[in-house]
Amino acid sequence: MKPIMKPTLRKKDIIASALPYVWVALLIVFVAGALLIFLAFNTLHNPNNQALGFTQVKVPDFKLLSDGTLYVKLENGFGAPIKVGYINATLVSKSGNKIGKSFVIALDSEKPSEEVKVGVFPSSNLTAGEQFSVELTVAYKDKYDINYAQYGTLVGTVN
Repeated sequence: MKPIMKPTLRKKDIIASALPYVWVALLIVFVAGALLIFLAFNTLHNPNNQALGFTQVKVPDFKLLSDGTLYVKLENGFGAPIKVGYINATLVSKSGNKIGKSFVIALDSEKPSEEVKVGVFPSSNLTAGEQFSVELTVAYKDKYDINYAQYGTLVGTVN
């Protein structure tokens, strides 16, 4: 009777059997790194912020700094190229005081979305974490020079 011999694993067999696990691990590291980079460079995102009432010119993200500077990301939901002429913004403080300001903004009509610095509300006396609301009117024209206005409210916390 012959002795039963155990099969021996060669180096190339070990490497070949481990290679799929290495690729999966590299893929997980790559996806996790991409997500971290995306979240780190999303400068506007605040999970407490809500844009209410916008349908044609959408506001997917915005932020208000404690110095009164308002940043808004506008998105064209109109379905055709538009040209934004101005933005009228009224900051409503927690005490009910209103600080209104009209900002002339020229946006490229070919871009589907654009992040813009709307402007600065003077003497707003805001503190980080404070609740605010901004009544926003976006005036725009379509390719036939027909005027439109989009009204909505931004609600969130000061950055």
